[in-house]
Amino acid sequence: VSVTDLTGHSLTGTYLDSARPARAQVVNLLNSGLASLAAPSSSSTAQAFTVSLTWAGSGSQHLYVYEPDGTEVYYAARQGNTGYLDTGSPLGAGSEQYVVTCNPSLMQTGTYRVAIDNYQGNNAGVATIAVATPEVDTVITSNAIVDSVLRLTNNTDPLTVYDINVSKDAVTGIFAMSANWVLY
Repeated sequence: VSVTDLTGHSLTGTYLDSARPARAQVVNLLNSGLASLAAPSSSSTAQAFTVSLTWAGSGSQHLYVYEPDGTEVYYAARQGNTGYLDTGSPLGAGSEQYVVTCNPSLMQTGTYRVAIDNYQGNNAGVATIAVATPEVDTVITSNAIVDSVLRLTNNTDPLTVYDINVSKDAVTGIFAMSANWVLY
């Protein structure tokens, strides 16, 4: 009799016991269930790197990324040629995340310029900007004091905080990335 199952059943003793007829039925059900599982879609790609913006406090911060080909990715134009902006980020409320594909046919070499904008001009506390890769959880993290000074005229000039440089080895075809804190 099982202490945890008052009916006295146990998986191995009741259903997988080779002397019992239920074993064949259970094994068949397990095998057909496993056979019906579909492989993950090959169209999904991992990210090469992400840029995350989080903040606490009132106000609305916005993440801007300028891709090497000049494409501007931000809250009103969320899809770039290499990456996209996720405003429903798994980081929660008060966050935006730019995600860059690992697809070598879409990856651009050059400089990705990262900027932030204190959209509502509030004294919103501290904004944290982090760049991460799958291999290295966080490559670089910086905090910026967000106050009304960061609110720039007509929301047209976000403050640049990072330059991310992506290069590709001509022999191996492997991409490399470096991130540098800049403030201009």
